[in-house]
Amino acid sequence: MGAIMAAKAPLSFIALKSLHRQYAELDIDGVLRPLSSLLTGLFDQDQPIHILHLSFRDFITCHAQSSLIHQRYYVSETEHNQRLAILCLHVLNEDLTSHTPGTGYLSASTSNTKGIPSIVPSDVSEVVWYACRFWMVHIIEIEGDTSDTVLDCLRKFLAERLTLWIELLSTQYPYQSLSGVRAWLQVGG
Repeated sequence: MGAIMAAKAPLSFIALKSLHRQYAELDIDGVLRPLSSLLTGLFDQDQPIHILHLSFRDFITCHAQSSLIHQRYYVSETEHNQRLAILCLHVLNEDLTSHTPGTGYLSASTSNTKGIPSIVPSDVSEVVWYACRFWMVHIIEIEGDTSDTVLDCLRKFLAERLTLWIELLSTQYPYQSLSGVRAWLQVGG
């Protein structure tokens, strides 16, 4: 549910299904269906999931923590951003390959393409698009201690997949600076 709260990072139905495969013990439909009056986009695969009113976000991220009765509803944004950062980096490290449409054109040895290629967005899974667009948002939002898993996934991504990420992202979205990630790492990420 952490990604649902990130204003810059809406989570799609398909991305939720992907998370469900990673964490099969979660009954995502069972958790979200009762919340359908508080969220939009739950039942439309083409729509991002958004919270309808910020008071719900405030309740689950702040007020629920301080109330004994409501503590079970508390959602730690830091913990969930860390989880989502790991999931995004895992998707990028595993699913973003040189065979992904829109990649390979920066590699001088294999490229016959002049400029940024045109690709059909549906040729790339929505989960990969989400991970490409929002991994940095989740990384930067991690506060306090960062797990070794995040750092290992980030190290692998930067060493092995960074060029592929730049290639794919630039086919559909404007340039995204890595300066926020750099600043986060310098502060103690």
